[in-house]
Amino acid sequence: MNDRYYIRIIIRKIEKKLNWSKVTFWTDNEYKKLSSLIYEDTSISISAQTLKRLFGKIKYKDDYKAQPATKDALARFLNYSNWDAFISGHQQSFLNLFPFSERLRLVTTSMESWCLPFLQLY
Repeated sequence: MNDRYYIRIIIRKIEKKLNWSKVTFWTDNEYKKLSSLIYEDTSISISAQTLKRLFGKIKYKDDYKAQPATKDALARFLNYSNWDAFISGHQQSFLNLFPFSERLRLVTTSMESWCLPFLQLY
């Protein structure tokens, strides 16, 4: 899973934390307020413009790639120690949706599909 997947999770969690409407309905004021709230909680400044790019309000030529400090600030705003801790927590929760036997099958299948091209060489 890529950063975009986790950014979508972050957005939903921020909407829930703040009890605001869906991000698609946010105006400039919500982005400015979120910027201030993140700074108050984390002492890391993220501009409203950066939040708009990241949350999809401003169209970017390619998929917007947030700086590591920006991702860390968002994770810290949601009470994770950093971005990696946020991702680890959500990878684990995704796997926990499945019973152990199914998790084992998912891991084994992905390992087989990854290894198969190499095994066919020999």
